[in-house]
Amino acid sequence: AGGRITNQKFIKRETRPSEKAVLSGRAIDRSIRPLFPKDLKYEVQVIITVLSFDGTHDPLIAGFIGASAALTISSVPFMGPIGIARMGEREGNLIINPELNELEDLNMDLLVASTKEKVVMIELEGKQVPDDVVFGSIKTAFEKAQKGEFDIVHSHLDLWALFFQGLSRVPLIHTMHNPLYRTNADANKDDRLRLFTEEAPRTNIAF
Repeated sequence: AGGRITNQKFIKRETRPSEKAVLSGRAIDRSIRPLFPKDLKYEVQVIITVLSFDGTHDPLIAGFIGASAALTISSVPFMGPIGIARMGEREGNLIINPELNELEDLNMDLLVASTKEKVVMIELEGKQVPDDVVFGSIKTAFEKAQKGEFDIVHSHLDLWALFFQGLSRVPLIHTMHNPLYRTNADANKDDRLRLFTEEAPRTNIAF
């Protein structure tokens, strides 16, 4: 009873998330955040809960797929979906979506999230790896997420076509009928423009 449990993975119930959960959430956030319109002012929460775990595959990958699918079929303006692929390198060989027990022996652990058109997030951990191996791995991960055996992006588009019937997107703040907001935004814009002209007043400039 007097012993101490120093492993940070042991966290009491209903306290802060584990370090693994925090890092996984940040990786997903970095992937989906650029795909929201800049004018979207509403708070959007994506909550991912692991209900079962086989001990072999990283729940992070399933979290990426679930977050993308949920946002794609929702009424939130989301310029997705995204696909995700993990690439590993060991002894000159590339491994697509390595299992958890293989991660410790890899020279490179690469996560690539992408839309149908471009790569939106790259996370890389590893040892010294040649540049051409990294670039080739990014290209392979992009292709696998788009049109490979995983085909995540197109499957999410099929979900959108199946479920997004009769739903309307949440309006952005600048499309809402809010004359007060428009007046303040226009006034602040004019003040900024006058500030950088010769005739600009030097006092009473409100931002």
